[in-house]
Amino acid sequence: MEHNNQSIMPDKEIVDSLISEFTCPICREILTKPQKACKWGHTFCQECLGKSIKSKAQRGEVPSCPLCRAVIKPHALHRLNRGSEEDKIRQEKVLQLLRLRGHEHTTDDGQMPVSQGPPSDAQQQSAPINHAPPDR
Repeated sequence: MEHNNQSIMPDKEIVDSLISEFTCPICREILTKPQKACKWGHTFCQECLGKSIKSKAQRGEVPSCPLCRAVIKPHALHRLNRGSEEDKIRQEKVLQLLRLRGHEHTTDDGQMPVSQGPPSDAQQQSAPINHAPPDR
């Protein structure tokens, strides 16, 4: 049986949920070196969180989570971000897939195909993008 990568179609709502979960609330981009800031798991790009902490320190403020304002303690950051190696690998795989999303096209039924990598130039030029929701 031949497997066609174009036939594996994730539900758009699932993809959108993953994108939301892995989007930095500060820069609004896919997370780069994700860093948890508080016990509630609010996560930011390492660089974005670092800039936020530095900015607050320069103003003489106590560093806090940009979302919930929970106080950030340096020793707690290490503990929060320790996670298992398996969790880190899983998270990086999801982030890689989401980064590829920018290179994929929506099919006629509104779903996004999962691909092995970015499409060729010929594929990009010939494939129409359909952002309309599927008819039900």
